[in-house]
Amino acid sequence: MNQQKINLLCQKVLETTFSLLFLLTPLIFTTVNYELFEFNKMIFVYFMTIIVLTAWASKMIIQKKIIFQKTPLFWPLIIFLLGQIIATITSINRHTSFWGYYTRQNGGLLSFIAYIVLYFGLVSNIKAQQAKKYLKYCLFSLAIVSLYGILQKLGIDNQFWNQDVPARIFSTIGQPNWLAAWINALIFLSLAFFLKKDTNSFIFGLIFPIAFTALLFTRSRSGFLSFWLIYPLFWLIATIKPSIAFNYKKILFFFGVIGLLLTVIFLSPFAQINNYLTHLSPTDPQSLPKWSTEKNSYQETNPDLGSATADIRKTVWRGAIDIFKNYPLLGTGPETFAYSYYWYQPQSHNLLSEWDFLYNKAHNEYLNYLATTGIVGFTTYFGLIVTTIIYLASLVKKNHRYQIFSLTILAGYVTILITNFFGFSVVVTNLLFFLMPALAYCLKRQDQTKKLANYCSEYQKIALVVIGLVALNLIFWLTRYWLADYYFSQAEKKSQQNSYSQAYPIYQKARQLNPKEPLYLSKMASNCAYLAIIFNQENNSQEAVRFTDQAQELTQEAIRLNPYQLNFYRQQSQTYYLLSQIKSEYLDQSYQSLLEAHQLAPVNPKITYNLAVLSSQLGDLAQAISWLEQTIKLKPNYQEAYYWLAKFYQKNNQPDKAEETLTFLINNLNPDHQEGQKLLEQILPK
Repeated sequence: MNQQKINLLCQKVLETTFSLLFLLTPLIFTTVNYELFEFNKMIFVYFMTIIVLTAWASKMIIQKKIIFQKTPLFWPLIIFLLGQIIATITSINRHTSFWGYYTRQNGGLLSFIAYIVLYFGLVSNIKAQQAKKYLKYCLFSLAIVSLYGILQKLGIDNQFWNQDVPARIFSTIGQPNWLAAWINALIFLSLAFFLKKDTNSFIFGLIFPIAFTALLFTRSRSGFLSFWLIYPLFWLIATIKPSIAFNYKKILFFFGVIGLLLTVIFLSPFAQINNYLTHLSPTDPQSLPKWSTEKNSYQETNPDLGSATADIRKTVWRGAIDIFKNYPLLGTGPETFAYSYYWYQPQSHNLLSEWDFLYNKAHNEYLNYLATTGIVGFTTYFGLIVTTIIYLASLVKKNHRYQIFSLTILAGYVTILITNFFGFSVVVTNLLFFLMPALAYCLKRQDQTKKLANYCSEYQKIALVVIGLVALNLIFWLTRYWLADYYFSQAEKKSQQNSYSQAYPIYQKARQLNPKEPLYLSKMASNCAYLAIIFNQENNSQEAVRFTDQAQELTQEAIRLNPYQLNFYRQQSQTYYLLSQIKSEYLDQSYQSLLEAHQLAPVNPKITYNLAVLSSQLGDLAQAISWLEQTIKLKPNYQEAYYWLAKFYQKNNQPDKAEETLTFLINNLNPDHQEGQKLLEQILPK
């Protein structure tokens, strides 16, 4: 085994792996997984991390030395990682904090380990010319994603999505705001390559208007705001630095004008700005998506895109702040916001159009860190940001051949910080958050070569084999993890099609591949309950009992593994409710599960509403009325709660209260509520 050849092979693997990482990560999504975008991107990042770590370790074995570059961000990164480790150890649910919230994955301790390994793998092994190529690959990916997004605006894949994609494109990234944040992080690079007059500089210049058009089509307010906050500063710094270039001023002014013209043509996400552009634009402002500005708490919000984003953020931010106040030092644990938010959920949340959505992020990265990792996690995160900005700014000040690239990297990095204030990081933006500073560092490195011995020693051969076996093991584990999600997704589809017998063996495959994922157990429990009902109806008591027992075991195990996930209690209640069709005693267990859910989410009106339904079925009409009265206090515009409260009042010989409740429903909430009108006609004296 020739050492020189193996070393070159390892270096080639490293370079190719990073090339694929920057080029393909934004493009990856599937239609066969439970979550199509983030899950697959994170799995790909893990796969690339394994390859990088393997090739890097092999190089060290071959060269018989530690290959590690200690950069100015070494300690900020290590301290940040230590903060995440401590917060994970003290987390209310370590499984979630380590792996990340299922379907997100990004944000768990494992994801940060991967990002930091990639950072040090990059700075320790990649030189300037290769780093410059990676920036180009980022732009190629930006061009592809943006063009696909523009085609989405034209309706190319409209039939595949439930969302109104032409209204707000998301391309291969998965959500309009995520796409906008990622575009902003890279769009300035197109200007750098154009200004440097590299080969095909015209193409790089063309990427700017393509990407900016896609940015406008996301209709992302945070993305639009972020770009126009940073572009003037970028233009100012680039034009006052004589060492960068004298003629950049006019060129950057020209691209700024292009951005303004595109904004005039396609309009902005802000109605206030569009009021001044309407008479100049061919775009009809009425065709743009709208956000609600309705302030009447009794009216159902029914805008094109739900409640005003400002209202959503203010509400969720309040909940995040309350979590931090109660867990100030270490928070509730990385990625546990989906659990702890409901302990302190503001009642105003119930008036949002998305009132029954599960919020697994604070929609503000900084508040999310405060809530889930406390002062310790937030301080280390903020310290990493500050030191990174200082470091990138120092590179901009120094005169070197890649100075303009350092400036564009700094500009893109700051846009991530801005968009994170109004949202949260995802795989593609977190990858850039950690690796853009690494690329900036690599751009100023010089190539070094070292002669190696001709043949490997026995020790080196054994070490290489061990490293290879470990890598294969990790890849095997990662493949199982992905396959488990694939089977789970297929089982869910079968179950939703009422093909419970076909779903069952597929659920089993998912469970065998990933036995500790409570989501699988919770969903499988309901499927088993349906099978128990089917076998009971077929008078197959043996199979009915088997699936009844299995449904109970699975739902109890799911909650044992994660006693803080609200949805598991709701799912458990549904499972017992289904089983109550076989034995009525399970109805009481369904009620008890919802009571536990109510303790986790005391202001959730859907839970109190369902508690009222179960109370009624258990024959406790007074308790059902009490739950519904509590429900309409929690959510004053809950139409069905008013209707059923009126029915229960009528059934309880309280016609006056029934009439009053229905009158409010029809006069204040929905004058076209037909069932309410019929019931009111029955109650009113002839």
